[in-house]
Amino acid sequence: MFKVTLDDLQELLEIVPKKEGLDRIDRGSEILFVGLISYFEGFLKEVFASAINIDNTLLHNLGKNGQDVSIDSRRLLVYGENVYKKLGFVVSERFDFGTAKKINSLYLALLNVSPFSKDAVKQFDRLLTDRNLIVHHGSNYTLSYLEQTKIASIENAYWNCLIVDKEYFRDAFKFIEETSNKLLKSVSTALHSGLTSEGLRSMQVQIEAAAALAEWGI
Repeated sequence: MFKVTLDDLQELLEIVPKKEGLDRIDRGSEILFVGLISYFEGFLKEVFASAINIDNTLLHNLGKNGQDVSIDSRRLLVYGENVYKKLGFVVSERFDFGTAKKINSLYLALLNVSPFSKDAVKQFDRLLTDRNLIVHHGSNYTLSYLEQTKIASIENAYWNCLIVDKEYFRDAFKFIEETSNKLLKSVSTALHSGLTSEGLRSMQVQIEAAAALAEWGI
């Protein structure tokens, strides 16, 4: 579904017109950018949860690496015998995926993989900062935003705004696409390695599911 969503966003980018008379402001690109980052956040959580659904024993890794994997026992009543197919989603709800650093920490604890390189951490956190400025402040510069990003003098606070145009969106889209593909491949490889390790009796369907993650590249 994330692949379909990205395709939809690209199509919308080309058909949403820029309103005349607003200088460089492009509300269409701005809204699509907000959607792009939000859908990507969901994707990061879903891949994490899916890995646990494929191999429930990964919860041992999370617990061993300091993550709280306890769940509300009432969830067992909701899903009954199917809880093991939903376990990843139930457990993941309690985790904070709010920054690149936190996301890396969770994936390292789970599978010893990092979705973001050192440079990518800075890039994604900047995208999050821009998205939050749009969502919470209508794209208008705040003093704290300008102090953090240093993209303009503080005199611009509460007067000028962040400009998100088609070029900005395409750059963000390329980053998200590349990061997503990298993540799917690294998670698939790590899962397969664990499932086929000596002494572990994995079902063939688990091994096939792990392989499918890489095949579903963005």
